[in-house]
Amino acid sequence: MRHHPLEESNGNTDKLCLVPPPNAVEVIDLTASEGLSGSKVTNDNNQSDNNQSVYPKSSEKMNGDDATQNPAKSAFSFSDDEDSDSSKQRHVKKRGKEASQQPADADQKSQQMTHSKQGFMKMCMFITICALLLSVYFHVNPHGFCLDSEFSRNVSGIGISLKAELYGQHIAQKIVTSALKNHFDNKHDIRKPLVLSFHGWTGIGKNFVSTIITEHFFKRKTLSPFVHKFIIPLHFPHKSEVVSYNEQLQRWIRGNISHCSKGGVFIFDEMDKIHNGVMDTIKDTILDYRGKKPEAGYRNVVFIFLSNSGGEAINQHVLKHVLDGKLRESLTLSELEIIFQGIAKSTPDVWFADLLKSEVIDHLVPFLPLERTHVKQCIRRDLVKKGFHVKEALVTQIADQMEYFPERYEFFSVSGCKKVSSRVDVVMDKFHSRGFYFNLPLSKEEVIWGE
Repeated sequence: MRHHPLEESNGNTDKLCLVPPPNAVEVIDLTASEGLSGSKVTNDNNQSDNNQSVYPKSSEKMNGDDATQNPAKSAFSFSDDEDSDSSKQRHVKKRGKEASQQPADADQKSQQMTHSKQGFMKMCMFITICALLLSVYFHVNPHGFCLDSEFSRNVSGIGISLKAELYGQHIAQKIVTSALKNHFDNKHDIRKPLVLSFHGWTGIGKNFVSTIITEHFFKRKTLSPFVHKFIIPLHFPHKSEVVSYNEQLQRWIRGNISHCSKGGVFIFDEMDKIHNGVMDTIKDTILDYRGKKPEAGYRNVVFIFLSNSGGEAINQHVLKHVLDGKLRESLTLSELEIIFQGIAKSTPDVWFADLLKSEVIDHLVPFLPLERTHVKQCIRRDLVKKGFHVKEALVTQIADQMEYFPERYEFFSVSGCKKVSSRVDVVMDKFHSRGFYFNLPLSKEEVIWGE
């Protein structure tokens, strides 16, 4: 058994002091090597050898066990005061470090918030400035941006679309296509705007043709700022306000033409309801091209007049033509122009009489009444457009629900194709409510139930 290096002063090596005196203090040499086997214990008060003591061997063994159980404390063992002081120092240092980091983090967050606020304010100011500039521009110049990207003017595309989508109007198809081609492909110094006057019964394609023209003239189609449509009963309803209408209309037309020489389309619908004074203003504005250079832009403008005027006379002439056993397609423009010349002579105050006489209208375009065959074509197109399968039984059912005239023959549709879309919706809703599907041919029962 190994003894503690310090023994009693009386030389008795068998007796060891089991309990250290109260004033004995354990002193550890921190400069010593690891382990306590070589460490020395001294007395702080330099007492006599009788007061000296050593730890018992059992205590040494116990310390060894503690060291085994607590490896973290095997190297050194500090008093409670030293442990508490060191822990306090560590705690104080940690708190000091955290306290020093907190202001830094707060400053960094504050800087980030400041930068984000500044960026947001700059963006808001930029958007506000842009909005103000645009509002000022459109207030001073309400006619849009005159850019090449706004215009397409696909005249050949108009001819293709009219041939494929305009039903029963062989005369209108030829006149409109040739008129646009000759006007815009002409390299001579043409200064006059192109003026087209569409005449015929309701729902037979006048508005449809004007829409096709605008869709092929402008990239934004009918939404282009260079498409100007006026509905006479809506925009010029009161005869007592004719003077005011004339001033506004003249300023609007002249302002748009002078603003952009690249082109524009002016559409006037229901011209048979126009007041005489307003018609005179439109005529004078069209004739403004006189004395102007070709660069003024009047030649790039198209005026389109839509009217039911002469529609009844056209219907009577076509009916007589069919009853005589002649083909519809054999009708010519010249025989229909005679009708309008007679109307202008017999009714001098009709709105187009003065325009024909002064040659403001370049092309008078008659639209023929639509037959049942043409109505069925419109129904098929509407079904396809709305994503339905085309079944001939269904097409016939919808066509039979339309009204036709004259009562004795029922050759022509009273409303043309105008009511086709709403009629298709009604019939398809009835079928859907009964759970019918259209991926298979309709049975006779399904057709009857749809009525």
